[in-house]
Amino acid sequence: MATRDDTKAHHVLSTRGYHPASDLVLTDDHAIEHPEQVATVLVKCGVPPVQLLVEEEDLETYFLRVVGADNA
Repeated sequence: MATRDDTKAHHVLSTRGYHPASDLVLTDDHAIEHPEQVATVLVKCGVPPVQLLVEEEDLETYFLRVVGADNA
């Protein structure tokens, strides 16, 4: 996700129960299943997303990430 003010967006999401990474990546199930709610929160708080993308990883990528092999 990207906004014109990522610092403010990070603060807004954090204070509303989301747990964004420093690059505004959200990995919790609620955010992934309801991206429109994330966008609504940001719009209402004055930091509308300029990019919002939902990505699903395949089983192999998930496995490698979980076992820590994706850095090899």
